[in-house]
Amino acid sequence: TAGAALTQRRPPSATERSAAPPAAASSHTEPPAAAMAPVAALALALGRVLAPAFLDQAVPSGVTGPPPNSTVWTDALTLGVQGRGWPASAMGSPYTRLPSHAQDTLCSKTAPCAAPCAEQQCEQRRCAVWGLSQSSTGLHVQFSSSAPSVHVRWTMEADNGDWLWAFNGHSGIDLYAQDSNTSGAWRWATSSGNNAGNAGGSLAASALLQQGGGPKVFTATLGVMTAEQRNFTLYFPSRGVLHKVELGVAPGQTLAPLHPPAPPEQKQVVVYGTSILHGAAAGRAGMVYSSQMQRYIQRPVVNLGFSGHGLMQQEVGDLLGEMHAEIFVLDCECASSNECGALTRPMLTCGHCWRQTTWTRTCT
Repeated sequence: TAGAALTQRRPPSATERSAAPPAAASSHTEPPAAAMAPVAALALALGRVLAPAFLDQAVPSGVTGPPPNSTVWTDALTLGVQGRGWPASAMGSPYTRLPSHAQDTLCSKTAPCAAPCAEQQCEQRRCAVWGLSQSSTGLHVQFSSSAPSVHVRWTMEADNGDWLWAFNGHSGIDLYAQDSNTSGAWRWATSSGNNAGNAGGSLAASALLQQGGGPKVFTATLGVMTAEQRNFTLYFPSRGVLHKVELGVAPGQTLAPLHPPAPPEQKQVVVYGTSILHGAAAGRAGMVYSSQMQRYIQRPVVNLGFSGHGLMQQEVGDLLGEMHAEIFVLDCECASSNECGALTRPMLTCGHCWRQTTWTRTCT
């Protein structure tokens, strides 16, 4: 309802209050889970993600119409893109997930696959990983503002998805908020799916199904909220190719980065998998399970989900070995068990693929 505020949400239950992390200031104080042993912290996060009582339940947030012409826009890049596994300087595009040098490795026309495949077309499937890495799944920005309305405008090439992807999850944005009444937890604020009537940026099927014409521009709005400083997390679309994201407020209002992106040397949780991790069947971008995990443990989580291509290829293992991960989550149950079975052991036993300080062989 227009005029609703985040502070008017239903009070959290006793179960939710006991599970919620402590209030996080803009300086990003980490909750106790971050100080726990890595495996314990991950288990806690997964338990919360799978629990029936979600902290980020959908409630009305006062969505209004399209951004007014007076909106002052800020490029999301100035706020610092989060969720990357490599520094920005290594990326060919700011909204992709593998570094530019990965293209030479994955799409070489002369180098055969490092490990034999049980199926044909190994080199073509290896190169497909590069194409799937061009989506922005799991990438996000975090910022603070006291503006009563926050607008988002993004430009992307939407490849129209398939039966596994809802339009809003495929090409839409998802916004979460944290304020004095959320006990440090991130609450869902709105998504582009709540903005079906926005002129020039409709996520209706009729707009997404228009063929050709290059990138499309979409808009969404969160407002009107009470005047209070809030922290926000904005998740980018899970599929398609994202070109630009802008955030807008009214003249005189400001947006500020919540905290800088994690430096490459900071330990991260890296999740490597296939379509479920890539966002298949997620109705909103923020509901991809790696993003849920990131909100609960409030630590950097890198999404390396490649739909249909979490195949445990050794070349991908080489790329994972470049990362400073505290935990690797390998979620690569794939449709072709013979192919995965042929590639898994070479990947896991490749001595140069993994930083010895970050990998413990506990596989069965």
